[in-house]
Amino acid sequence: MGKRLRQLLNAAIAPVLTVACTVAVAGALGLADELAKAVGAAIAGVLLFVAIELTDELPKRSWSWRRRVDPRAAFEGWWLQIHEKVDRAAVFSFLYIPDSDTYRAEGHAFDSKGELLAHWYSTQVFFSTGALSASYLWDGKSYEQEPPVERRGTTSWSVQRSSRRILPSSGHGEVLHLNQDRTLTFRAQRLTRENVHSLLEQVVELDSLVDFELQRRLAVAFLAVRTTGVGTTGPAVSPTQ
Repeated sequence: MGKRLRQLLNAAIAPVLTVACTVAVAGALGLADELAKAVGAAIAGVLLFVAIELTDELPKRSWSWRRRVDPRAAFEGWWLQIHEKVDRAAVFSFLYIPDSDTYRAEGHAFDSKGELLAHWYSTQVFFSTGALSASYLWDGKSYEQEPPVERRGTTSWSVQRSSRRILPSSGHGEVLHLNQDRTLTFRAQRLTRENVHSLLEQVVELDSLVDFELQRRLAVAFLAVRTTGVGTTGPAVSPTQ
């Protein structure tokens, strides 16, 4: 999105800004036409440089600004990865990395007893044109047997967008294990302070979900709700959303 804004600034706004600065300089300082043009162009260049720098830097520093200008931000946050008819749920993050202007995924999968089934992290992340879908290569371990087994694979997923102003709350995707005849489909459901509170019955800041035990408790609580159909107090996490 930064590239597109730079192109817009250079192609459409730069000429208008140069003319405006030239007129302002000529009127304020009473300079000759050629000198006014030179000074006006210099001022316009400085202003344009500042605008381009802000276009590049603000999305890296501000989550709310990224939401406005970067379609990739629709994927950003903490999510439940839900596998239908399987005793398995995962908590995963898809978070922005400012230094490289990209995203990183990491997650843990558990069963209803709280046993760790898998851990994975992305090694490369890709977005389709317009960021309508995302995919990533991942490395990880499967803990479904002893000793744990190294795994690699790919994940592709998309989120259900209604508008740019509304943060997507759900999506769906597919996990492919390389060198293995195993593909898992999943639904993704965004974790918010409200539904985390509903499941854990305590106030938890989303940044705290980096804690492994919180992730385990969330997965177990969600699987319990899905099995019994009985939620905790507060806004419930719907197993069919």
